[in-house]
Amino acid sequence: MKGYQTLICRTERDGIDIVMTYITEKEEIKLDKGEAIKITRNDKTFNIPNGRGNVICYGHIDFNINSDDYYQLQELIPFNKIVHIPIDYDLKTHTCRSPIKRYRSCECSNIAEVCRYAYGVLGKPDRVLIFKTR
Repeated sequence: MKGYQTLICRTERDGIDIVMTYITEKEEIKLDKGEAIKITRNDKTFNIPNGRGNVICYGHIDFNINSDDYYQLQELIPFNKIVHIPIDYDLKTHTCRSPIKRYRSCECSNIAEVCRYAYGVLGKPDRVLIFKTR
């Protein structure tokens, strides 16, 4: 399993990726203090500069539907794309149980749902970091 998930992939027009990864308590404290951090997840290293200019959000985030955090993600992340995610995804169990015993996906333009699924794929860590890359 990768230690990060790309939520939005770079395009020539917007020039950024938006990535989600887990963070440790130490990394969260450094972000709280406005310090730069360098995190390596599997094959990739990310530099988060001080001042948190490219940080969208971090820490304990409630990805449950109808939570305040879930709705805030829709406001914080610029998203005008359509991606495919599983229809029958259950965050609580991190499973997809299709009634027709076939994988089903749907087009999704709700970034909070994309984040919710990525959070499950990351193994539902206690703390996450969502940030822009350049």
